Amino acid sequence: MKYDYFDADYFQNGQTKGTVYNNYLEVARTSAIYREIAQLIFNVFRPVRTLEIGCATGIIVKHLNELGVDAHGIDVSEWAIANKEHDNVVLAGAEPLPYPDGYFDFVYSVHAMEHIPTALKESAFAELKRVSGSAIH
Repeated sequence: MKYDYFDADYFQNGQTKGTVYNNYLEVARTSAIYREIAQLIFNVFRPVRTLEIGCATGIIVKHLNELGVDAHGIDVSEWAIANKEHDNVVLAGAEPLPYPDGYFDFVYSVHAMEHIPTALKESAFAELKRVSGSAIH
């Protein structure tokens, strides 16, 4: 499936696509909220290995890795992956996931699950369950 909608305009010039994003690269790198989300995940769930579904450029993945978590992320946007913040961010959809069964102890998503196409939701959630050893949030 092609996800051309999630291009540079989607992230950098959102008003052209009806999104709230504007200059995502700079905002994500300087915004405290992404660091706070990573810190909350770390403090509350104490994960060893995480997967973020729809991570965009992977700014939360980056912050979690800085906290010592083996954090990974996937996104369907070729633009986001071309601008990724960490090597553990890869181009992939939630179906099928390129990881072994039970690989992650914590799988999460921040404002991305609503973008999974209806026709793929069942297989996507089955994949999330497959790669998660204990928790999906």
